[in-house]
Amino acid sequence: MNLKIIELKKTFYKHLVLDSINLEIKSGKTIGLIGPNGSGKTTLLKCISGISSIDSGIIKIGSDVVSSLNHNLRKKIYFIGHGNGMYSHFTAYENLKFLADIYKIKSNIDLIIEEIGLGKSANKMIGFYSQGMLQKLKLASCALISSEIILLDEPLTGLDQDGKNYLFNLLKVWKNQKKTIMISSHDINFLEKHANYTLKLDKGIINRLD
Repeated sequence: MNLKIIELKKTFYKHLVLDSINLEIKSGKTIGLIGPNGSGKTTLLKCISGISSIDSGIIKIGSDVVSSLNHNLRKKIYFIGHGNGMYSHFTAYENLKFLADIYKIKSNIDLIIEEIGLGKSANKMIGFYSQGMLQKLKLASCALISSEIILLDEPLTGLDQDGKNYLFNLLKVWKNQKKTIMISSHDINFLEKHANYTLKLDKGIINRLD
């Protein structure tokens, strides 16, 4: 699905974080996003997902406007951020089963858990997981939902090489499925390899890197 942003503005405590952002991403493209710490990368992804409100402007997915009230549209968008977004007293299997039930998805959860490398810890409460294990579980949830718009905020964080390989494979699969993907990362080499092009966000302004 196409993603279009028109004159997006966002402030925090009178500090302008996003300054009249205009952006259009065609369906099936993977876009990188870089910028200094605090430049607003996470904020932009949260605005696109509908998690964060905006001060002014329009964000459109296809022909629909993103809004916290548009629940059907938000189901087409999946955001992986710094928080795990999971229930710490649930096991990995229980968390994914809960998501599958919400989205009414029939899938082999055991297989997904095994592929991500958490098979031996599938029945362990995730409150005892390491950062890398939680990151793998978040990627597993993204693979399970397989939304039309996928927003990844520093997805390499904490991953071992097996976890990175799983992510790289997911990106290939999603590209073949024509998913629209935006990835925030400080690893420019990663973005150069997997993104169609990269944008830089700094001082509220976004520009394309050539």
